[in-house]
Amino acid sequence: MTERSAIENTTLPISENSREIVAKMKNHNLLALGKGENDMNNKDIYLLAVAMGLDNPTEQMIKPESWTRVVNFSEKDKALIISALLGTAGSTDEIEEYCDLNNAFSYCKKFTDAGFEEIDRIAADVKYNPELLVRKMLNYVDEIYDDVVGKLLDKDETI
Repeated sequence: MTERSAIENTTLPISENSREIVAKMKNHNLLALGKGENDMNNKDIYLLAVAMGLDNPTEQMIKPESWTRVVNFSEKDKALIISALLGTAGSTDEIEEYCDLNNAFSYCKKFTDAGFEEIDRIAADVKYNPELLVRKMLNYVDEIYDDVVGKLLDKDETI
């Protein structure tokens, strides 16, 4: 088995608590998140949780359980995962280590629990209303975007 196929067959975990949050979201019909009638797939839910948890890593996942396989991730999805780790690189000297997919998934595992908890917090704030959840999450993305652009503008007024 090649290294690439070994990575593709890897199963990514989420915690028992995160599974309970997903079950709660299913019970409230929140997993479509504005995409229509169909629920998001496990890969998309995983990516959302990682993104929502980036500011609040945990050291260890409690009671990890299989969730989705790497084979379900497109090249674009993998690039997003790698970019999370690549953003922590201090220099270009060790760039290969930061672009390694295994390292990137290991790094992102620290954010899933916090991400699911943030999604649950936002859902509770809107009383588990699907339309309001989507609006609240879009506002959250706008705030993050404004924060990032603001920091860039503070560094270089020519942007």
